[in-house]
Amino acid sequence: MNRKSVLTIVFFLSLLIIGVLAVQIRIHGESDLNFGANFFNGKVPSDSFKLISDFSTVELSEAKTILILFDPGCEACYNEIASFSNHRDILNRFNIILASGADSVDIALYVKNFKFDGFKSLKVGSINKGILNLYIITYPTVIVYDEYGNFLRGFRGGEEVEKIIK
Repeated sequence: MNRKSVLTIVFFLSLLIIGVLAVQIRIHGESDLNFGANFFNGKVPSDSFKLISDFSTVELSEAKTILILFDPGCEACYNEIASFSNHRDILNRFNIILASGADSVDIALYVKNFKFDGFKSLKVGSINKGILNLYIITYPTVIVYDEYGNFLRGFRGGEEVEKIIK
């Protein structure tokens, strides 16, 4: 092979690598804080949410809402929700919604693993799995909405409660 052929091959391999990296950045490089901005048209998914359990002493209020999308078979989800259940003193100033695309019976059994008494506004329910599949959810996904139900920030794969409520 002559030098020109080698340089041409190196050039095209470099372009291929850059192209693959660009696709990976496009897919995974979305800022974690913006992750979920397009889910449910940037609004709390109240129309897509079917209530299973209500641990609330009050209805959803004009406060920020934290939506946690989880799968009952996900260990990271278990850890995230356990962390939330241990921070009710901090989280009582928020509306909390736990939602999954799993079967309602599975969700109800899963939620019994946690101590959810004492929350002012905590709802547990199901969201159509087809809707979740449209968004290619990473579990757990935590999305924070403002007091008007508009997207503020999102987290994929779990995050510390203190960082979520900032």
